[in-house]
Amino acid sequence: MTIEGNQMNRKGEQKPVRMKTVTGAIIVDKKKGVLMVRRAETEDSLPGFWELPGGEKKEDETEEECLKREVKEELGLDLAGGLNLASPFTYELDKGSYIEKATQINFIAGFPSEGKITLSPEHSEYAWVKVEDLDQFIITTNIKRLLREVFPQKHD
Repeated sequence: MTIEGNQMNRKGEQKPVRMKTVTGAIIVDKKKGVLMVRRAETEDSLPGFWELPGGEKKEDETEEECLKREVKEELGLDLAGGLNLASPFTYELDKGSYIEKATQINFIAGFPSEGKITLSPEHSEYAWVKVEDLDQFIITTNIKRLLREVFPQKHD
């Protein structure tokens, strides 16, 4: 994470800005949907929200390496095969003493043919979510927009 200047929050307070890059895995099963994980209620940021598996990139790794590491840590799965780049998005979180600005790089991946999902403590559950059911889950607007872009719904 790098520090880049200061920014005023909603209360008019000046806070340092920290920049970071994170990754997100759009893990797809054609019959079940997209694999989503629910953040544990004990998490500081967005507790209870549903998100894509992934996390913060370390300085010495590529985005693809980061994604594979994070999926292994969060789900106990080894992503094999190719990763297809999807649209990135940015977001900001007020972390109290600083503002975090993140760029999320997203990749589409198939579900590994071998392996069982084992959640890390930062997540409380997982679900296979179809795009038409996104509004039934507490999900950020950025992720909903991304998934609707990647999997446009057919209208009769």
